[in-house]
Amino acid sequence: MSTLADNSDNLSEMFLTKLLMYYMNGAALLETDIVADNGVLHVIDKIVVPVGSNKTLAQYHKHPDLNSLSFDSINEAATVLPDMINHNSTDAYFTAFSPNDSYLNSMPNFAKNLLYSNKTLLQNVFRAHIILGDVYFLPTYGKMHSLLPMEGKLKFTRAAEKIYVSNNKVRAEIILANIPIANGVIHIIDNLLYYTYQNIMQKIQSMPETR
Repeated sequence: MSTLADNSDNLSEMFLTKLLMYYMNGAALLETDIVADNGVLHVIDKIVVPVGSNKTLAQYHKHPDLNSLSFDSINEAATVLPDMINHNSTDAYFTAFSPNDSYLNSMPNFAKNLLYSNKTLLQNVFRAHIILGDVYFLPTYGKMHSLLPMEGKLKFTRAAEKIYVSNNKVRAEIILANIPIANGVIHIIDNLLYYTYQNIMQKIQSMPETR
């Protein structure tokens, strides 16, 4: 019978924090290796969702397993930049911070037109959401260090039990973290990172804290 202690060297999706707490897919392991007659039990602090997908990043963006998700904006960007990166490859691994379409509907047309008419800007924005070569699952608790995507720098903050990520001073809330896929992991966010198109007053009016 195999326990976590027996396989500690092979737990690619588990992380040990400075608080000596293990995490798996964002859930904290409160008690491990409880041996029973018919198996081993591990106690976690929440239900581990969503279930992992065997789709690649590109496939998941086109056909997400969760009905509440859609990524038409990302697919449109990938059409404009078809040669930028092959997200369908299983030879490389990705960490993606993907904005769901429902959170981008409020973006004004002038901002969308500016973004899609400037290929260099679009490429930078696209790259700002992707970490190439590494798979990062986000812990529920503890300090989170900055990460380096293909463009800019991702910084994380916690407030009121929520996790926020920012790049180029543009912030988004992580709505759903740690969706394992065939070639990495996806984190769903509620805003487009890196791209600045709002003035100060527009930004204040759009923030839930000021409504």
